[in-house]
Amino acid sequence: MAKTRIELEYLIRTSDSILYNCMSTPSGLEEWFAPEVHIRGEVYTFLWEGEERKAQLVSKKKEQFVKFQWMDESDNDTNFSRCALRSMK
Repeated sequence: MAKTRIELEYLIRTSDSILYNCMSTPSGLEEWFAPEVHIRGEVYTFLWEGEERKAQLVSKKKEQFVKFQWMDESDNDTNFSRCALRSMK
């Protein structure tokens, strides 16, 4: 199956630090992505109604971006999230 790159841009009126915390901490991710999130080292475990998926934190830069990669994907180029943060100052 051919890969499709999808880029979405959302304008969110908040500070870079608040948005970064929503993308990089268990409590922040639990607010919008998965009901339960655990972190052990750089492995994030996401739990949805009996389903569990693990993702590796590939890279991050405080208040600028985070990038995750699903650990159960056979294709190492499959990233489910790379969030670049830009302030609206």
